[in-house]
Amino acid sequence: MKKQNARSLTGLIDAAFQSVAEKVIEDAMRTGTPVILWEKGQVKKVPPDELEPLIKRRSRKKTKSRKRGKK
Repeated sequence: MKKQNARSLTGLIDAAFQSVAEKVIEDAMRTGTPVILWEKGQVKKVPPDELEPLIKRRSRKKTKSRKRGKK
């Protein structure tokens, strides 16, 4: 029972982080400000004009992971 609850909680946390990340990216695009990320062990400053491909890449990953989970 505890493992199932932990998985449910992990799923909720992942969904919350994803939601917040999407809002941050939308705000950055709207205001023209960069987004600061941690990627490959480094801090990366992503200018607003590079955020669109980032969103598309993340949504493709999300779609692939959902398809794998439905097996």
